[in-house]
Amino acid sequence: MDIRFVINARANTLGGQFRAWLRPRGWLTAPDNLPASLRPVLAAALRGDRWLVVDNGNFADIDSVVDAAQAPLDTAVRVVSDLQAMLGRTVRRADLPNAARSDLAAAMEALQRAATITYARADTRLAAQLALPASHLIGVEDITLATALRGGLTDQTLPWSRTQVRARNQRTVRRATTLRAALAPARRLTYYPVASALNYDHAADAGRLFAAAGLDRAAIGCGAYMADDSYADGYQLGRRWISLPDRLPNRYLRTALVVRGFIDGYRAVVGQAPTGLHLLGLGAPIMLAVTARAAVGVSALSFDATSPIKDAVQATLYTNEPAYLKIRTWKIADRLLTNLRAKWTCPCPPCRAFTAAHPFEYEAARTTWPPGQDVTIDALRPGGLLYPLFPLLCEPAGGPLRVEVSTARMAHNHWVLQGICRHLQLAATNDALDAKLATIIRHYRSAAGATRFADAIELAGRIGSGQLR
Repeated sequence: MDIRFVINARANTLGGQFRAWLRPRGWLTAPDNLPASLRPVLAAALRGDRWLVVDNGNFADIDSVVDAAQAPLDTAVRVVSDLQAMLGRTVRRADLPNAARSDLAAAMEALQRAATITYARADTRLAAQLALPASHLIGVEDITLATALRGGLTDQTLPWSRTQVRARNQRTVRRATTLRAALAPARRLTYYPVASALNYDHAADAGRLFAAAGLDRAAIGCGAYMADDSYADGYQLGRRWISLPDRLPNRYLRTALVVRGFIDGYRAVVGQAPTGLHLLGLGAPIMLAVTARAAVGVSALSFDATSPIKDAVQATLYTNEPAYLKIRTWKIADRLLTNLRAKWTCPCPPCRAFTAAHPFEYEAARTTWPPGQDVTIDALRPGGLLYPLFPLLCEPAGGPLRVEVSTARMAHNHWVLQGICRHLQLAATNDALDAKLATIIRHYRSAAGATRFADAIELAGRIGSGQLR
């Protein structure tokens, strides 16, 4: 099982220092996101078995599609929200009055019209994708379900039946089959059509369709799932509603259910997992482990996300020891102040290079900081007490130091994800992924404590392992 994280190609990730630190195994870009000035730089970075995954650019369309349907969406979502507050539990379609169902149907119709325009641009976008030296193409995709989720609908309030969702994936499969056949004689390309799903059943149906059509590689857009801030007290599995003792974050449950569902559906038809699976927009360290377990049997599992870049700028660093976490910089600073033996000892090349040039001043910080006072981000901004003392954690307003801090953090976050992929690949190779995942989740719970996030990750891990009920 080859597991790799491909890095979004940008000016700050294509720099020579960044590449020397990380030695990336692959890059991802969409034609509209790659300026002409960076194209020769990216071409020079492609050596050996490094991938260039060329995205279809559809994720950027989701917000514009939602905007086009904003009025009916606002009405429908407000009704659902009010009803959920009244019931004190997750709203399901059976709970909705007729007027609300009509509002939801109108919202979905508006979304479908706007999303279909994007779908119709696939051929034009394919030509732009082929203009780049791609090794892998993210192919045809129907973003209607992703826009519904972004707009505030869920699989429970979606006014489409399972049969209607299946029909959307069937259309994608037909188009993908035609396009893949047309591409084959022209060049060696690995083609990843995108499956659409909001729950396990949708995904299992999609997996069956992909398998029956002989499509041995697929992508799933996880970015919309991970951007979902909603909670649920259960999930649908066939005709059964699996109730949970508490409302848990949907982002983790949905991601695990969809990936596991697709693999299960695919395997049900051909007896094995697909050859390749790419999870778009998935960069949360703990979810790499959960989805890797769900995708056992896939020969090539890959991920990409802009979150390691955005999080670095937004004061968040990743860890894989002792737990797979995202940690705010002021939380790290607080620990360095309160634990007198604690130091930032990350061995990654960017951290070592940055701290050699800008060392932490632990003793001065502990002497300066008022005892018992919690650290906030203001302490790490210009003028704050810790700003000059914890440089990697500080928040410069601009200038060369801001560039250095952001670059080091971006590289660090990607280095952590690369290491996680290596560890998961080793465990998968040795048939030890179940034990590895159990250890990862145990450490996560130990670090996160008794929270709904930890509960959701524990359940997502069980779902990834096939324990669906």
